[in-house]
Amino acid sequence: MQTGGRQRLGMLLRCMARTDEVDFAAGLAVPEAGAESYEVPDWLQELGRWRVVASQPRPRWHRFLMALSPRPYLPSWYRIQQLGQLAQEWIVTRQYDIIVVEHSYAIPAALRIKRCAITVVLQDLEANRFRSLAMTRRGIRRAAGMLEAFKMVRLERRCLAYCDGAVTLTRDDERWLRQTGFPGVVATIPNGADLKPFENIPPASQGVDVIFCASLGYAPNVFAAKFLASLWPSVRQQCPEATLLLVGRAPSADVAALDAPTAGICVIADVPDVAPYYARAGVAAVPIFHGGGAALKLMEAFAAGRPVVATSLATDAYGLGSAPFINRATSAQQFANEIVRLLQDPKGREATGEQAAAYARNHTWDAAATELRRFLLEVAQSK
Repeated sequence: MQTGGRQRLGMLLRCMARTDEVDFAAGLAVPEAGAESYEVPDWLQELGRWRVVASQPRPRWHRFLMALSPRPYLPSWYRIQQLGQLAQEWIVTRQYDIIVVEHSYAIPAALRIKRCAITVVLQDLEANRFRSLAMTRRGIRRAAGMLEAFKMVRLERRCLAYCDGAVTLTRDDERWLRQTGFPGVVATIPNGADLKPFENIPPASQGVDVIFCASLGYAPNVFAAKFLASLWPSVRQQCPEATLLLVGRAPSADVAALDAPTAGICVIADVPDVAPYYARAGVAAVPIFHGGGAALKLMEAFAAGRPVVATSLATDAYGLGSAPFINRATSAQQFANEIVRLLQDPKGREATGEQAAAYARNHTWDAAATELRRFLLEVAQSK
């Protein structure tokens, strides 16, 4: 399984590489044995030239020292200085029409290249993400998170002033950019759906379980998994045959501890293919209360043809609040009620699942890549 950001990058770059020459560079902190343990994604092989600056994560004391620095720690964590040096080397042998930066904290690397249009892709505004995560913590950890959010605000405002274009995933982020007086052009291009893994999946009416598929070590997803586990006894009372499937990469210790097959909760880690687990499910749950990444979870569930129970935070920013195949809920009791209602109505969830699948067919990664390419050409030509 891949992280959401890597999945988005892979799908978009693979589509764009069919018509354009694309070079790719990334900084990566590999948790275990350093650079030699990094598994190269297949889609990198389809690009013109690529380099991953991979190394072991910084020690904990490094993050503490960075808390005392006026600069945020993410540029150091992802080796942005080394990426800037690499960009300077590449520009000597090749002329680029445009530089695309996937996160705001990586803009300093792109600024090493002069006389070239720069477009930043904001999967999430990092300052808002840090602020949201900080509010879930207490004491010194909350204070540290708010301080990091403040430093990211300064970095984002300063670096965005040098960008010629920006791509956001949500209208909310686009509005924020325009309110800050961003000088470049802005486009909102949501995530797409990958239909291929779910071509032969049975309809939602045949599924009896509930699935939450995510990176299970990421704090907002850990919170979501624990939230679902807390309401699951209420669901099992009315649907005793249902199982909660927590499917994802690298589960944290808290998530791993939720595994209780006799209580109808299964934690399934690091699977190569999620389609078999969606085939078992009649409902997908997306209880995201803070952080980012909800769009990929939603689109994956839509591609699988599964009705979704989700929070308003997971849906409204993407303009999906009124979609008939999404059932919004906030409290644990509301979530449990919506899940039970869908599980007890096979025909109803099959119909809404078909609506979700139709939405996914109209919002593929190919369509997103075509729109992104059009926008990048517009930015490059305006430089």
